[in-house]
Parts: sequence; C-alpha cells; structure tokens
Amino acid sequence: MAEVAAFSPLIGPRLQWLCIAGARSDRDRESGKADLPVARKLHHRDCYSQHAIAATNGRLCHRPVRLIDMLSESKHTLGTFEQALEGLRNNVMMMASQTERSLGRALKGLTERDDELCALAIADDEEIDQFEKQIDKDGIDLLLRFQPVASDLRRVVSAMKLSGNLERMADQATNIARKARKLNQHPPLPEVLWITPIQEHAMAMFRDAVDAYAREDAQAARALIPRDDKLDEMNAQVSRRLIDRMAHDPEQLRGYLNLMFIARHLERVGDHATNIAEDAVYAAAAEDIRHQQIAAPA
Repeated sequence: MAEVAAFSPLIGPRLQWLCIAGARSDRDRESGKADLPVARKLHHRDCYSQHAIAATNGRLCHRPVRLIDMLSESKHTLGTFEQALEGLRNNVMMMASQTERSLGRALKGLTERDDELCALAIADDEEIDQFEKQIDKDGIDLLLRFQPVASDLRRVVSAMKLSGNLERMADQATNIARKARKLNQHPPLPEVLWITPIQEHAMAMFRDAVDAYAREDAQAARALIPRDDKLDEMNAQVSRRLIDRMAHDPEQLRGYLNLMFIARHLERVGDHATNIAEDAVYAAAAEDIRHQQIAAPA
C-alpha cells in the first residue's frame, strides 16, 4: 500500500485502484458498465437469465424465469415407483399361483396314480424358475432406479425373498411328482392315505402365508409360524409308522421309502411357508422374527 501511495501522482485513479484490488476483467469499460458488444457474445441469446444483459442500459433484464415444479416431479417419481412395485408384487402373486398349481398336480398325481399330472408338475418347474429370475431382475432394477428406503425398501426385498421360497416349493413339487411316478409303477399302497393330513396341513400353511404377504397382515403371518411345529410332528409320526411297516413287509420297502420322502417334501413346503410368513412380518412391521420361538395363539 505504501509503494502504491508513493507512485500515486504518476498513475491515474483507475490504475491506482487496480494496483490495490487487482485487475478487472478486460471485458468492462472504464466506466464500470458492461461492454455490450462483448457481453452479447459472452451471453448469446441470454441463455442464463441471471447474466442476461439488457440492450438499453447494461443492467440485468427482468423477465419470467421458468422454475421446475419439484412437487410435480416428486409425485411423478413416486407414482412410477408405486407402479413398478405393484408390477413386482403382481409377478410374485402369479408365481405363487403357479407354484400352488404345480403342488396340486403332483399331489393329485400321487393320489390318483396319474403319470400325466406328474409330468405336468415337473414341466411347471421351468416356468417357475423363469419367474424367479425375472422377479430378481426387476427387483434389482427397482432398487437401482429409485433407491427406496424404509417400508418401500422392505417391500422390495421381501418380494425378492418370497420368490426364492416359491421356487424351492416348486422344487418340492417336482420331487413329489417323481416319487409318485415311481410308486405308480407298482401296485397301490393303502399307506398313501397317511400322507393326506400332511398334505392338507402343508398346503393350508402355504396359502395362508401367501395371503398374509399379499394383505401385509403381520398378525396373521405371525400366527402361522407355530403351525410348522404341528407339521413336523405329523411328519415324524408318519415316518415312524412307515418304518414299522418296513419291518413287517420288507417287499414293499422301496414304496414305503418313497412315501417317507414325499412326507419329508411336504414338511419342507411348510418350512418355506414359514419363511414367507417371516418375510411378511418384516415387510409389514419392520420386525425380524427369524430364529425366534413364537407361541401358538391361545
């Protein structure tokens, strides 16, 4: 500052100011106003309203500014997410319907000794596998596009997990159908009727679990879980009776073993129904109840 003051008689007031504050843009006039020809080149067509230069006096133009309707954009994004989620859940419900049909065909093929129904149940597995892959793909795309949080995130994740359990149920239907075809090659066993109570209990659990998921009913899903213990007990009881039959009629050993495997496959269907119920509770109530003992309702 002292050096500048010493030379102040030798320089003009503008140059003195530039020495103190630094050089101004070479696009300004000495008067301080904008150099209009240069400004027009710099701000071609006034593309930025905050820099638009009026042609009259070099001041900013006051013109309407177009603002984005953030509320409208938010509603549009929310609506698109809801539509995508609804599509994902619809695919899950279609997959559940296909799985129920496959199980029904396999079990009917067992009780009615119908190899054609068993073949249809086995063929269903490929279509259900494709459902699982599509649901996983759609779920991942939905997560990447919308990055949902809280309940929305839980609903997407639970749908993807439910498809995995449905696919494994369809695998159990295929296993039952294959065992049924083996049994159909031999004279009928009256012990097939022992499977009926297990079948009814497992299928009821399956339907109730999917229904609780679809309605987002955490209470109904929670009430279903203790029913798996009853199914386990039924499976153990039938297995003991079949083992006793083996000791008295060894010639039917292979048939009794196939019936034991079928009972075991149905017990696994109940396990997957329990998993679906747990995921339904998580999606609806944000509570992870896996690996917990839940008492049956009084």
